[in-house]
Amino acid sequence: MKKTYTLIFFLAAFLSGYSQVPLSSSDLNTTIGTEFKQFSFESDFAGSPGTDQIWDFTDLSDQNEQSAETFQYGNTGSESNYPEANSVLSYASDSFFQFYLIDNDEYSYHGIFEEGGVQLSYSDPSIHGTFPMELGDSFDDDFAFSYTLDGESGEAVGTYEAEVDGHGVLQLPWGDLPMTYRVHGTIFQTEEIEINGMAATAVYIGNFTSFFSPGYPAPVLQVRAGTLTIDAIGFSQSQQTTNFLGDFEFLSVGEVDIVKDLKVFPNPSKGLFTLTFQNTSNRNISLEVMDIQGRVVFAETSIGNGFSSVRHEFDLSHLNPGFYLMRLSDGESFQTRKVQVVR
Repeated sequence: MKKTYTLIFFLAAFLSGYSQVPLSSSDLNTTIGTEFKQFSFESDFAGSPGTDQIWDFTDLSDQNEQSAETFQYGNTGSESNYPEANSVLSYASDSFFQFYLIDNDEYSYHGIFEEGGVQLSYSDPSIHGTFPMELGDSFDDDFAFSYTLDGESGEAVGTYEAEVDGHGVLQLPWGDLPMTYRVHGTIFQTEEIEINGMAATAVYIGNFTSFFSPGYPAPVLQVRAGTLTIDAIGFSQSQQTTNFLGDFEFLSVGEVDIVKDLKVFPNPSKGLFTLTFQNTSNRNISLEVMDIQGRVVFAETSIGNGFSSVRHEFDLSHLNPGFYLMRLSDGESFQTRKVQVVR
C-alpha cells in the first residue's frame, strides 16, 4: 500500500498575502447527536482553484435529501467490518451507516453498512484529506474495497491523487462558509466482472472534489464526475453527483423552558430578528448567539427583568449567512432556538 504525502510551496500564494490558517482534525465538529440533512443532485461543477476564492453554489437545488446525524462508533453492531474507523454518520433512521477515520493525520473513508442492503468495506481505506490542511498539500493514495449488493459481490481497487488547491468562501443555499479548503483530485478505479460468462474489466476515471469547512462533521460539499467504461461490451456512461450538508440542528443538553411563549420572527431573516416571550420569573434574562462551532458571536446582558411580557429586536446582519443558535439564560438555566441568517 502506498500513501505518500508531499508539501508544495507556492511562492505566488505567499506574495498574494495568503493568510488562511491551516485546518486541523479538531476543527471538525463530531459531537455525537448533531443532526443535519444531506442533499444530492446531478452536477459536475466543482469551482476553481486558487487563493481567496468565492465558490458560489447558491443555485443548487435539493433534488434528493435525507436526514443524518453523527453517531457513536461502537453502537451500530457492524464495527467488526470497519476496525480502523472511529467516526460514523447515520442515515435512514439508523439503518444506514457510513464509516470514517478522523485523526490528527487524515480523514479517510472506510465503508457502508445498510441493513438488508449494500455492504461495502475498504481493506485499504480511501483518504479524502490530510491534516493539518494547507494550500499546496498533496497526496497519492491507493485504495481497495469489497462489497455485496442483492446477493452479488465484487472487489475493486484504485488510486486517488489529490491536492489542496484552493481556499476561500464556500457559498451554499443556506449560508456562506469562510475558511474553506478545496481538495481536488483524480480517481482511477478498476473492477474485474463477468458478463454473460465473459470476463471483463470495468474502469472508472473521474474527478473527486471535497470542500472542508471548520465546524462540520464531514466535507460540507463533494463533487464526483467521471466516466464508467466496459470496453468488452462497448459500454460507456458518464456519472456526475454532488452532495452537500445543511439544515443543522444544534445539540442542547440540559435545556429547560425558562420563559413561556417564546417566538422568534422572521426566521429565516436577513439579520433583523424579533423575539417575544413571557418572563415568568424575577430573574434577569440575557441573550447569546453562537455559531455552529459553539463560539459566541453576539451577546446582550439584559433583555428582560422581572415578571413581564418582553419584545426585543436584535440585529445579526453583520454575520455571515448560515445557521446560528440563539440562547436565553436566567443565570441558572437556558432555552434555545435555531435562527438562520440569509442573504
